[in-house]
Amino acid sequence: MAASAPPVPIIIDTDMAMGVPGSDVGDGFALALALADPDIHVRAVTCVNGNADVDSVVLLTKEILDRLRHRHVPVYRGASTPLCAVRRRKSSATVAQQFGHHTADAGPAAARIAELVAEHPGEITIVAIGPLTNVATAIDINPDLPALVREIVIVGGQASDSDGDPPELNFATDPAAADAVLGSGAPIRVLGHGVTARGRVRRDEAAVMSIGGNSFERFAGRHTMAWIDHLGSVSGGARPSTTCALHDPLAVAILTRPGLVGWEPARVTATDASPLNGEVDLAPNALLARDLDAPGYLAHLFAAIGKLDAKD
Repeated sequence: MAASAPPVPIIIDTDMAMGVPGSDVGDGFALALALADPDIHVRAVTCVNGNADVDSVVLLTKEILDRLRHRHVPVYRGASTPLCAVRRRKSSATVAQQFGHHTADAGPAAARIAELVAEHPGEITIVAIGPLTNVATAIDINPDLPALVREIVIVGGQASDSDGDPPELNFATDPAAADAVLGSGAPIRVLGHGVTARGRVRRDEAAVMSIGGNSFERFAGRHTMAWIDHLGSVSGGARPSTTCALHDPLAVAILTRPGLVGWEPARVTATDASPLNGEVDLAPNALLARDLDAPGYLAHLFAAIGKLDAKD
């Protein structure tokens, strides 16, 4: 019998906001899926300004790791501002008061990304589900990183065609960093919001999750309902939201379920005016997602998190 492949070692670079009512929940589901999948090994989590300020991202990430009995996973604080100051989050006193008993591990995130990739050449995948500031800085620290990383999987770019979805922010928050990473020569796969937005959870599904299952499901279900309600409130009530997209977990799902997404080579760039342009007639710098098996994706995600060992 052939030996099974070892788990895929990854670094998750995140702008976690799950835990703050009315905030995007995708990063929390992504981290939970990575921990639930036995074919993935989370080597570290690095935190970046984005959905929340970086200090809040650290605290919220540590809280979820604690809930999922994975407090041993190191969490590193990263960039508090974009390379070009486009969009910086203000610090949250509420998050600090609630989760301030957590602390980041020693070492700046970009330096730890550069070190881990150099220590394990050809092995580590960077799963970038926030603005790309940390990853761009890691490449600046170690210009050999693009040749040493296994691949970089990015969620960013493209507008969703689903009515009521918020704008894409990962590229838009730090377009200079996105362009630096996309132009680095690293093996890259890009999941734009035009594809990731097709994987959606309904509010009634989140409500069921919030009252049953394990403690992480209940926690995630409550915050998913709050996120869906927030999306409805910012529309002024004209388009009450009944669903939300789960963009970020797809970047984890494809690592062990590659058939969920179809890909094609493309030239991907990030600019303020056009957050994602995939042009197949130019020299490609990435594989760009073009379609999604949404039912298969959601079935994999929710089956995996349903098996989590989470503490109350």
